[in-house]
Amino acid sequence: MPWYEKTVEIKNYKWHEADTLHFRVEKPDTNLRYRICLGFRVGHTYPFSNLYVFFLTRFPDSRWSQDTLHFLLSDKRGKPTGECAGKVCDYYFILRDQFKFPQYGDYIFSVVQAMRTPDGTLPDVRAVYLKVEHNTQPSTKETAAVPGS
Repeated sequence: MPWYEKTVEIKNYKWHEADTLHFRVEKPDTNLRYRICLGFRVGHTYPFSNLYVFFLTRFPDSRWSQDTLHFLLSDKRGKPTGECAGKVCDYYFILRDQFKFPQYGDYIFSVVQAMRTPDGTLPDVRAVYLKVEHNTQPSTKETAAVPGS
């Protein structure tokens, strides 16, 4: 069961590079370990096999960090690697496993698409998810993208 989970729906299924998505995680326990996951819901007309995003973290003391993350959404043959049903696929990626929040207070995670399309828009991206769960066991899944600490 996730300790924190939020879905941000993308208006008209067009994610513009100026549309920053925010996720506020309030006062995590600094003594516990967490798994932080980022997910995407993408329609079948999404034209790319990958997705680049900027992942920003604002710490309780107002410092921030930024990471550029790359996610593969299909294999070498073009087959989607997510969980697909009908014309939509869901993708979940572990960003941090066994992570301890370094400061007590509220964190804001922000996600910006970074695909550099001619018009700055990604078509058929339907939603972005952030999930934070308590974690006492290391993941057996391969970590898809690991932002810096």
